[in-house]
Amino acid sequence: MVRLQKGGVLTKKVMPVLAIAVMLMAGGFLVLASDDGTDAAITNVAGDRTYVETGKNVIFTLSGDAAYKYEAMLIDSSGNRVTSVSTVTGTISPSSPTDRTVKAPAAAGDYRYHVKFFSVEDNSVLVSEVKVPIKVVDPIILKATLKNTGAVSVTTNVFFVVDGQRMEGSDSAVTIPAGGSKEITYNFVVSDFSGSHSFYVGSDDTGMIGPIEGLGPSYAVSFHAQDTNYDWLNYLMVIVVMILILLLIYVYRKPIKNYGKPKGRR
Repeated sequence: MVRLQKGGVLTKKVMPVLAIAVMLMAGGFLVLASDDGTDAAITNVAGDRTYVETGKNVIFTLSGDAAYKYEAMLIDSSGNRVTSVSTVTGTISPSSPTDRTVKAPAAAGDYRYHVKFFSVEDNSVLVSEVKVPIKVVDPIILKATLKNTGAVSVTTNVFFVVDGQRMEGSDSAVTIPAGGSKEITYNFVVSDFSGSHSFYVGSDDTGMIGPIEGLGPSYAVSFHAQDTNYDWLNYLMVIVVMILILLLIYVYRKPIKNYGKPKGRR
């Protein structure tokens, strides 16, 4: 019969299990505590995009069903405030939403725009909190060289086409002297883009494709984009929890050796 006594077999098994269970519960608490406390019926924060190029601007619109004071800041994936982005304060009203422009940090990663809303009458009373995720990504720089083989200088509008799709915002007017060349670039930004792809430079003036080398699908270039998913930390946390669970099972099932006791009492 197993006795629950100090130093007994069951105690030696239960205590490590309880310790690991406490660790798992603490980890679960941290995960739950990080959930957003958004109350969309009272306040709302919306970004004009879900991802943005490093160093570029993203606009967040703050609104609510009443007048509130607010404090807004950018936090990183660890929950720390990004010091390169200033914390801003102000007041919103139902008839006057507020736009806040935030310059994305130079380091790519997952961030959140954290806005706290307070009572206008007493700014120590927290009404709600909203955390809007924003992914900051490094651009993929696409380059192409256009050469004018004609006898006169030409000016034309060109744009980049990636995997057969014309990229919005890639248009530019270029002037290439006779016998000269010009290099053009485009910062291709996307939140989750990986694998092998291709691009080429197109023109609205199809007549330029003849005298300008480098224009058209025949000059398509293949490139490989790295996966820009920054959720690796979440996966790592899942692995750690799984290891703790396996360790809990191992400790519970491992037999306890009664060293030092007389054979008659083992």
